[in-house]
Amino acid sequence: MKIPAAGPRQYRPAKITAPPKGHRGALITYSVRVQRGLPYDPDATARFIHAVLNDPRSWGRSGDWRLKLVGPDTKADVSVYLVTRTTTDRLCEPLQTEGKVSCFNKHRVVLNADRWAYGAKSYGSDLIGYRRNVVNHEFGHALGHDHVRCPGPGKAAPIMMQQTKGLHGCKKNPWPYPKG
Repeated sequence: MKIPAAGPRQYRPAKITAPPKGHRGALITYSVRVQRGLPYDPDATARFIHAVLNDPRSWGRSGDWRLKLVGPDTKADVSVYLVTRTTTDRLCEPLQTEGKVSCFNKHRVVLNADRWAYGAKSYGSDLIGYRRNVVNHEFGHALGHDHVRCPGPGKAAPIMMQQTKGLHGCKKNPWPYPKG
């Protein structure tokens, strides 16, 4: 699959909505948009993100938050963008993503389409695991969490560790609460 390096400043919104799975915690709404020119369906992307965020091992099931997917006509607390590396750099400024990583910036979770397509060396051929990781990691920033380090060789990498940049002795882990 070929991912363009740049694209127009136009986005296709997901039109679907989905309720939170949890019943306790602060309600956080989010929307999903895919940059025009990328080979991803916005609704399918939104379904994947919603399933990740509301998995028993993820943020939406912790009891602290309820994560609700809203459509394009509803103002969201967080906007998720799946975009080219050039647009990632622009939307993430002043953070330096160098076209290589994703970010959270100004109420936006910005997912780098190159990473979405190809993953990261730390996850090998496990593309779905990597996508779960990047969604949970960047949404973790939206929920107020900062980066952490590997707690020790052979331990599960905390979700707020920058696993895209390497595991540093930890084992890959795409979940905030891996035991669910």
